[in-house]
Amino acid sequence: MDVDVEEAESLLGGDLKRAGAAIRRGFVQKVYGILTAQLALTVLIAAEIVLLAAASGDVASWIMSHEWLLVVS
Repeated sequence: MDVDVEEAESLLGGDLKRAGAAIRRGFVQKVYGILTAQLALTVLIAAEIVLLAAASGDVASWIMSHEWLLVVS
């Protein structure tokens, strides 16, 4: 089955440009919700790393001794 992606209709059954305001608003809310969750998780992880590093006294040596954080990030 040959389908021209640019000419195909969306899975929602119509042109998204003409979608209702409620559908567009819901999409934007979902996107911003996901971004907010990602940023919150990033801030929590970064805050814990900073607090653990500061508690050890020497931040540079703490970071060097925990190289796995660089790999994970």
